[in-house]
Amino acid sequence: AAYLDLKTKLGNGTLTGGCVGAGGACAFTAANAAAIDANGNVVNPAALSSQQALSYQLINAGIFQTGLGDGKGNFNYGFTSTRDPSKNIVGKVDYHLSDKHQISGVYFWSKDTELGDSQTATQQWWTGDFYLTANVARVNWTYLPNSTWVNEFHFGFDRKIENQWAAECRPGRTVPPPTSPNYKFNVGAQGCFGAPDQTMFAFPNLTIAGFDPTGSTAAQRRVEGYPAWADNVSYTKGNHNLKFGFEARHPYWSGGAYAGKKGAITFGSVSSSTVATLNATPTATPLESFLLGIPSTGSYVSGDPNETRRNWAYGTFIQDDWRITPRITVNLGMRWEYQTALTEDNNLEAIFDPNSPTGLTQLGNGISSVWQPPHFANNLQPRTGVVWDLDGKGTTILRAGALGPVRVLLPMISMPSEVREVRDAMESVARRLRRRH
Repeated sequence: AAYLDLKTKLGNGTLTGGCVGAGGACAFTAANAAAIDANGNVVNPAALSSQQALSYQLINAGIFQTGLGDGKGNFNYGFTSTRDPSKNIVGKVDYHLSDKHQISGVYFWSKDTELGDSQTATQQWWTGDFYLTANVARVNWTYLPNSTWVNEFHFGFDRKIENQWAAECRPGRTVPPPTSPNYKFNVGAQGCFGAPDQTMFAFPNLTIAGFDPTGSTAAQRRVEGYPAWADNVSYTKGNHNLKFGFEARHPYWSGGAYAGKKGAITFGSVSSSTVATLNATPTATPLESFLLGIPSTGSYVSGDPNETRRNWAYGTFIQDDWRITPRITVNLGMRWEYQTALTEDNNLEAIFDPNSPTGLTQLGNGISSVWQPPHFANNLQPRTGVVWDLDGKGTTILRAGALGPVRVLLPMISMPSEVREVRDAMESVARRLRRRH
């Protein structure tokens, strides 16, 4: 019922709040009678205060839309999620160079686009525009110099792009200008920072308590992936099948959350400490506060939120499958892993430092790594196993194995989204603290 009430109070692009009760709208209309008549209608926009003029412009820019209620308090604004046809390309090559060389390769590319957030978006241009692109490449080379040696080399590259922008930051995706509002002209809104078309302007996240929020919350750039190399060598002699190899990975993550770049404005009930300066009353409603142009809170994230994190990971192993008898095979192996510290291209990382006034020290200020020591190397992993063919026919086989102590590192690049959100929030606080000190 909130939007139906809003329609009654706002009418068609005018401030028709009227005098509600003994205060609120009556107070601000009396304070500016040259612009607003006794019924709350705007009769002279030029005489509005700067705050009132901004609210008036926002209404005329089309920030509100009245939906049809379903009788259960839910409103349908007529915007449904739209998923474009998925685009996929896959290719595979097998090349038999000679009896000793075999080369194969696979490439996969996929792109999905979708307009979402339809249940909460009150305007078509505030729906979220989602873009997901995946790239996967594999190259394998097998070399058999003779009957006892086999070398297998593998290269792979994975990359995922997951971007989310307000549809108004992508001209033509929903309603092209001039049908969609020109926020730059009307209210001087910020541009679509980080979005594909930064010349467009996105509406800030504006909330009037009791009403659905306006603006789009979709604002994210995210690119992650890694190249990987691996080489495995097998050597067979007598009852032994010896294997050893090496691998390297270079994961990276680049992106940031841009929603705060548009700013956030909230209109709640006017606090008692503010009443005197506004000539309003303690009974002023959030809607009346909006009509006055006096927000209760506001925020804006300055700077560029984009960050790029990288690290290197290495591993090497050796193992021997030793056929002691025709029915018993023993496996002995050892693996060792090494990972470098996580780095950020512009040193936008910090570590806890009890000696710092803020409790945090940023990279580049006497430290070069978020890890102490700046690597993860003490990770020897012995392992052993046995396979016993109980009856010698291969129908009943007993297997047993043992694994030595394994240290597992959870890199931030591979953290689940929930963990990343907590980490990013902590880093945001750290950056704010650094700016203050």
